[in-house]
Amino acid sequence: MEKELLSYLSQSASWLASQQEEDGLFLSHSTPHAGRFSNAKLLHSIFPTALILSSLNAVSNVPEIIKIKSKAAALLLSQKSPHWSFNYWKRNSDESRRMPYPDDLDDTFVALSGLFGHNPELIDGTALAAITQMLTLMEVRVGGPYYTWLVTTDAPQAWRDSDLAVNSNIGYFLSLHDITLPRLNRFVTTHLAAKRVTSRYYPSVFPVLYFASRFLKKKAKSVRSL
Repeated sequence: MEKELLSYLSQSASWLASQQEEDGLFLSHSTPHAGRFSNAKLLHSIFPTALILSSLNAVSNVPEIIKIKSKAAALLLSQKSPHWSFNYWKRNSDESRRMPYPDDLDDTFVALSGLFGHNPELIDGTALAAITQMLTLMEVRVGGPYYTWLVTTDAPQAWRDSDLAVNSNIGYFLSLHDITLPRLNRFVTTHLAAKRVTSRYYPSVFPVLYFASRFLKKKAKSVRSL
């Protein structure tokens, strides 16, 4: 059975590798029509690459997948700011010039979780100090929840939202470090209990539920404060 599984993973990895750009990026497909991708636009976003890396981190014995992960991690590391924040767009891409966005905590913490799962040593003490400072600057209240966009306090209110999916991704990264923040936990669980499973940034409940379940499934082993 294990031999068959490894053979299947190897075949799947060959296809996945064919979809990866030379620099490690996986292009994203964007369409305004749910379920119809015949005329989808190909975009240079780092988000799919970060999620694919996270998904593959559980596989460590397939050479093709190891190579895919290494290229994806290298791409993500090339995209971090000096403060360890990330942008939705690949930096210096056509999209980043035509449709510029500020860095945001959603892409940041999905990327950080992928990198940490790939190699925990990539997120060293210097990185954690910068990440802690970034969270402190973006907290709605001490200990969460957190604003989405890395903008100044005088930015228009549209850039000062606090989102369920985004905060779930923040919580998941913290849980990987055995850190739990009661206020952040309550923010997520209260939304779920009230069936307010919505996000400004995702078109259906499914990705939101995935991010929330990923966070809540990872039980912190100890409680520490940032």
